[in-house]
Amino acid sequence: MRVTFLSAMFPRLRRARNQELLHLVGFVLGVVLLFGLWPTLDLTVSGWFYAGDGQFPAKQWAWVRTIYDYPKVGQWIVVAALLALLLGRFLPGRWRVTRSWRRRCLALLLAAALGVGWLVHDVVKEVSNRPRPNQTLGLGGEYAFVPMLRSGMQCGDCVSFVSGHAAGGFVYMAWGMWGAPATRRRWRRIGWFAGGVLGGVRILQGGHFLSDVLFSAVVMWLCCWLMRELWLRFARWRRWRKAGSEADAVVLPVVCNQAHTPSLSRRL
Repeated sequence: MRVTFLSAMFPRLRRARNQELLHLVGFVLGVVLLFGLWPTLDLTVSGWFYAGDGQFPAKQWAWVRTIYDYPKVGQWIVVAALLALLLGRFLPGRWRVTRSWRRRCLALLLAAALGVGWLVHDVVKEVSNRPRPNQTLGLGGEYAFVPMLRSGMQCGDCVSFVSGHAAGGFVYMAWGMWGAPATRRRWRRIGWFAGGVLGGVRILQGGHFLSDVLFSAVVMWLCCWLMRELWLRFARWRRWRKAGSEADAVVLPVVCNQAHTPSLSRRL
């Protein structure tokens, strides 16, 4: 495995989860730098798909509308994961859901509830108050453009940052969360593909800026990383506690036996 300069200086960075965090931080810094150097990039990209007179033609394209309606399918996937988690172990024979599959379902449900449901919709969107492209001046709207990572206090329904549709695709990163590094990387790519497609459709429709989609990936990626990190620390604490209990169970009988056994000198 190729060892980077940072990994050589800090051996703990060779761990897969620490490298993943480095990649996440690097991605965030790259996006912030890109939009810092090119503040109007969002307007430029959305302008490519704006036809004037408040019209984004892609809204009428059949395949765009089909992908836009994907969350209805995603809701059924979440329901199926919930049923598998609650009832899967009680199914007979080959229909029984294995422990590894139940853990994957749990990861998907937690990421959907905490990441998409809470962080994206109830926290970030409500705090940012960013107008959507079709609500922005120059793209058919009436509100001034709000740059990335700045809060706008203009309207109650300005919830462009971050993209909820894209988050519904990025959530599939969680499916491989409990797996080996290669499994996590594979599902991270799958999540990026799904989120990229859904986010791209929303950009075509004038519903989101490019930075809304990219930071939706950041939110979901960070959510999955934190969930795994907390789980690893909890598992480590349980192992430590179990090891301590087993050690006490071994030491106490030995101490008691020594207390009740006459010494060799007394026997002589």
